[in-house]
Amino acid sequence: MTTYSIDYIVSDPIKRRGRPRINDTGITVHNIAEDYNSGMSVQQIVEAFELTPGQVHAALSYYFDHQAEIDQDLLDDQKQTETYIAEHGVGITLEELKRRIEEHKANR
Repeated sequence: MTTYSIDYIVSDPIKRRGRPRINDTGITVHNIAEDYNSGMSVQQIVEAFELTPGQVHAALSYYFDHQAEIDQDLLDDQKQTETYIAEHGVGITLEELKRRIEEHKANR
């Protein structure tokens, strides 16, 4: 039997908070998972981040193998963002912030 390994996913404790990311990029599995869970297709993610389909599928494979942990991290990040906005009086809602980020991505 031959076992193949696809080496797209790496982790470094001093980069991107140690989160797994696509090698030679700053794009984390969390970034890919969040976009995928918000309804983006693999092709849309490929185009948005200028990745290959193989890179996106490798990130999704990693995500599905570690889904509970990554989903909890994403939820924690969302709560921290909401808390920051509430405490610092940033004049926009989380939904508005997300809309602006999506608009920025679309105009890249």
